[in-house]
This record gives sequence, structure tokens and C-alpha cells, in this order.
Amino acid sequence: VCARRKAIMPDVRIGIGTKKGGYVVTDTDGSWRLTGPLFPGWRVTAWARSPDGGYLTAISSSWFRASLHRSSDLETWEPIVPGPAYAAGSGRRLEHVDTVTAAEGRLYAGVTEAGLFTSDDHGATWAVNQALDTYPGRETWIPDLGGLSAHHVIAVGSRLWAAISAVGVFRSDDHGETFVRT
Repeated sequence: VCARRKAIMPDVRIGIGTKKGGYVVTDTDGSWRLTGPLFPGWRVTAWARSPDGGYLTAISSSWFRASLHRSSDLETWEPIVPGPAYAAGSGRRLEHVDTVTAAEGRLYAGVTEAGLFTSDDHGATWAVNQALDTYPGRETWIPDLGGLSAHHVIAVGSRLWAAISAVGVFRSDDHGETFVRT
């Protein structure tokens, strides 16, 4: 069974985010290993794999803005500069990245204050998704007790769902070019 599992799924890696850092749990041949803390003292909010096989993690703090970091080996990390950010003067602040997911070579990042960012170059550069950012009535979205966050983004082929707290779920059938509220 181990040889068969190894052929299908060579190593299992699980990223765990906490308010005081992140950890990676790795299973190699049935032996679990815990690495960390990574980013000690920072809130780790999301982990993801880039379409090129690299790893991404999102961190934030009460004092500094949210940032994404990239690694090829889960040991050495480099900040992605510039990372996702709202335009200066927009009146909006990106507090943290809630989720990162990939589909068909594109990365999607759901963030607080509610928004969606995309990257077509494995996370090197990010752009705000205009269809969701300018959605009719966007200015009336009000945070609930958990804030105003795009906390879940699911991508399957060209179809995309973005769940926004206190607002609802939005669906796109065209890689995020347009959205409808479901």
C-alpha cells in the first residue's frame, strides 16, 4: 500500500497558519515531521501552490500591511514585491489575504477588505479583479463581525466562485471577467 500511495502522492505537505506564525507538516513514507514556526510573530492566513510548483504563503500583522511570500522548498522564503494592494487614494486597505487558489495557470487571492486579485505569472505581479471591484452596489457592502472579506475562492476551469462575508457568493463563468450574485 505504501509503494502504491507513494506513486500516486509522493509527499503530503500541510500548511498550518496561526496568529503567531506558520507550520508545515510533512508526511514522507508514513513519518510525519513538523517544521516551524515560520514567520514567528506574524499572522499566517493562507497557503497555496503556484501553477509552477512553488509555494505561497500570506502573512499580516496589526502594524504592517499584508504580504505574500514565495518558496521553492518550504524552507527559504522571499517576499513578493509588490504584492496585492489597492490603489493609493482608493480609500480601501488590504488588511490580509484570506485565501489563494489556482486554476488553469492563474492564481486568485481573496482578501479583506473584500476583493479579489489575480496573477498570471505565478504570483510575481497582482492585479485587482475589476469585475468584482466595480460590482454594482459595491459601495453599500458593510462588514459583519468578522469583517468584510472574500474568505473563500473556488476555481474550477473557467468557473469561479467568490464568497464574501455579509454580502454573498458571486459566480463567474469566464475566469472572473464578469460576476453574478448567486
